[in-house]
Amino acid sequence: MLRTELRTEQEKNKALIEERDADRDRYQRVIAEINSSSPLQLRRRKLDNVASSGQPLDRDDRKVKMSMKYFPPKKVERSVATGKVVGVVDGSAEELAAWVVDFSSNERTRVNMKDFGDKARLELREKARVNEGTFATVKKFPFFLDNKEFVFRQIWKSDEGNVLIACESTDDEVDYGTKLRKTRGFLRAIWQIEDHPVRGGAKQCRVMFIQYLDFGGSIPTWVVDSKMPEALSAV
Repeated sequence: MLRTELRTEQEKNKALIEERDADRDRYQRVIAEINSSSPLQLRRRKLDNVASSGQPLDRDDRKVKMSMKYFPPKKVERSVATGKVVGVVDGSAEELAAWVVDFSSNERTRVNMKDFGDKARLELREKARVNEGTFATVKKFPFFLDNKEFVFRQIWKSDEGNVLIACESTDDEVDYGTKLRKTRGFLRAIWQIEDHPVRGGAKQCRVMFIQYLDFGGSIPTWVVDSKMPEALSAV
């Protein structure tokens, strides 16, 4: 009986690891394509396959649905989770995209430091291209864990009311001007934003946000449960 249960648990963990690796491969392909394509060629069916449905997350908003998939680590593995948000937002796709790409704006920095205790949030350098930026943020974690640092490049493409934004971690070193207790994490994220038909003169857009987070170490499940909704709360 014990051997059977152990074998079943090992098979379950193996399946989770294979699923996690498959998600990583899908992100790599999507980001490679957005880098190489001139018009916006990525469509919803590709993004819908990036992260399969996970457990629902609480959100007091009928326009927004959240879900999360968590890959429990073994003792020496890193904690990894994939989250997905689908929602409807008041405003055009271009307006929402402008807000998303302005990651280090005064408003967003103030809100995140006040509500979530971010230790830092900044743009590293001037954009190499009009549709590109590199950013860094340090997220507050419970006192018994290091804070988590994420440094990532963000690029976007727009085509007739459809906007696609892709993010992926980089190896840039960041000087925050002060010593911060932190561990470098890894992320990949994709935004797909599409204009809805105008009804009654009000502009709306549909947004799907998928994010893959490697927290840079093994952390308790309850911490992941509390931090993933925060990471998805941009929608």
